[in-house]
Amino acid sequence: MSKPILNLHFLVGPTASGKSEVALMLARTLDAEIVSMDSMAIYKGMDVGTAKPTKEERAQVAHHLIDIVQPWAPYTVARYLRDAETAIRDILSRGKQVLFVGGTGLYLKRFREGLFRGPGASADIRERLQRRAKSEGPHALHAELAGLDPATAERLHPNDTRRVIRALEVCLTAGRPMSELHAEYREKLEGEREGRLGVEKITYKMVALRRERDELDARIKARTQAMFRRGVVEETRRVAERCAERIPRPADLPESWRYYMGGQTSRALGYFDVLRHLNGEVTLRECKEMVYTRTRQFSTKQMTWFRSFSDMHWLDLKADTPARQAADKAASILRA
Repeated sequence: MSKPILNLHFLVGPTASGKSEVALMLARTLDAEIVSMDSMAIYKGMDVGTAKPTKEERAQVAHHLIDIVQPWAPYTVARYLRDAETAIRDILSRGKQVLFVGGTGLYLKRFREGLFRGPGASADIRERLQRRAKSEGPHALHAELAGLDPATAERLHPNDTRRVIRALEVCLTAGRPMSELHAEYREKLEGEREGRLGVEKITYKMVALRRERDELDARIKARTQAMFRRGVVEETRRVAERCAERIPRPADLPESWRYYMGGQTSRALGYFDVLRHLNGEVTLRECKEMVYTRTRQFSTKQMTWFRSFSDMHWLDLKADTPARQAADKAASILRA
């Protein structure tokens, strides 16, 4: 008997783009269960600030990789990749489709491309390239990379000096373009994943929700206001108190700070600014404005992650686009 083909579906988008509502309808249309792709939704007790699906929503459609670790516990990308495959196997055991939903571009990138590192670092080559970047400028290094590895040079901005230097370092150390090594690694990665999941082939189909900048900003502002109405300050206080009971006070924490969280959660979008408010550094009004501003900035970074995928399908939404219509369009793309 031949092995089946596994179709993995992805619905992504920046914060406040409307993913959650569309995802519920899309999952029911596809007869799918949802695998969260949100690096903060994994933490227990952090519900308001992460805008997690409610218990009622999770009762409608099964969700995976939500509330799986305590807020003081470390969680790596490598563990996410392992947990995601476990969730896939669990979903397939019930004969359901798999729908990844979220806005953490790093998780998506590493799930698709793995944790490719290439050859080990060469201090001599790197130092020489860094000196050249200062003396000749970043464009000279980018031009050299274009001659050695056109594919990598095309996807890297000339001013992205750190990545250009690493790509040149790989080329000079391995004697081959980094794009070739990466392609071989991805092929090996996909073959190993297909073997672990017991399928002949895996297809990846992705849809990204996109809104006009002004509209997305308005939605982010409304989301921020809703966070504070729903008690994100009180939630942060509770999580910080629990963290203080279980982990040592960080050595670099300001002496005036009473409230703190775990290493990864302390810098989580929204929570860091609320911690500053709880510790008396900013007023509530300033805190709200900071959360809004940082979320806007973060949404721009999210879009940069999603644009890096050449096979991403974009679904443009307007303010009056019903979620049902968006879900139907997404389903058509994913089923094509």
